[in-house]
Amino acid sequence: YQINDVITLMRECSGSSIADIRVDGGPTRDAFLMQFQADISDAKVIVPAVEELSALGSANMAGLATGFWKNRDEITKNRTVLKEYVPGMDLSKRQQYIQGWQEAVNRAVL
Repeated sequence: YQINDVITLMRECSGSSIADIRVDGGPTRDAFLMQFQADISDAKVIVPAVEELSALGSANMAGLATGFWKNRDEITKNRTVLKEYVPGMDLSKRQQYIQGWQEAVNRAVL
């Protein structure tokens, strides 16, 4: 739910739609969590083949600095997707879950 809160604010502040969310790390192994994130945020969740992107990002930056990669395009063409989760929850169910989350946050804060 917290990710959805951030995405909602980003959409509102930027006036842009966010069609997909790229994720990494251990939680990407949880198919239920990834599908729920897609459903609750109404955005496609893209799981890369490489689970830990922080290390890969550091290696890619080093490769750019040393000339191993000529440009960022060379890096991005090597991206591979392991799985994509497409939103499938109906709007009324999504709104019900989000409302429940907001009520819980309000009770906890007040």
